[in-house]
Amino acid sequence: MLTKRQERFAAAYAVLGDEEQAAVQAGYAERTASATGKRLLRHSGVSQAVTTMQEDARMHDAVTRQWVTARLKEVAERCMQAAPAPAGRSAVEGGEYRFDASNANRALSLLGKYLQMFSDKADPARTGGTHEQRLEELE
Repeated sequence: MLTKRQERFAAAYAVLGDEEQAAVQAGYAERTASATGKRLLRHSGVSQAVTTMQEDARMHDAVTRQWVTARLKEVAERCMQAAPAPAGRSAVEGGEYRFDASNANRALSLLGKYLQMFSDKADPARTGGTHEQRLEELE
């Protein structure tokens, strides 16, 4: 069983990744925060709580990002007549969506921003590789 401060430390460390800052945020003295953070990470209950919180955050983040990027890609394709219209939906001749430049551009813009394609400061380590690799992951 963890104390409230240990729980706060675990939550802060899971987000920040810095034992000293996490200890200060959890309410430990700034003067001894570095040593306290290191000591807390050696505590099995605290380290287990940190691991669980980090795994939960990664799982939620990955599922959410995957879902959003898949929907954006689908919207862009439909707006550019790349996908057939489902039965019962507002389809035009040939069973395809009408070309919708405005919404196609918006979906592509959001995907491009997510992939950091419009930034001179794109970091392949943060984005998980080149733009081409990221686009392949979305398919």
